[in-house]
Amino acid sequence: ETLWTLDEKLYQGYRLEELDFEPLSRKDGSRTNVIRVSVKLCNEKTGSTYARSRSVACSHFVTEEDLERILTE
Repeated sequence: ETLWTLDEKLYQGYRLEELDFEPLSRKDGSRTNVIRVSVKLCNEKTGSTYARSRSVACSHFVTEEDLERILTE
């Protein structure tokens, strides 16, 4: 389990608005070891937002038992 913390000074006034983790599946519906990580940052002073998503492969998770240990909620 990982506790995620972000210091406001590090992000130059941006505030973390969303942080989502979504497990990805194959076309046949079977599970994979790939997670989509999406982040949205907002700057209240300027009104600007920054949103990005990346797909991340969990290289140490390869068996079906491993995949069941990937929690995204």
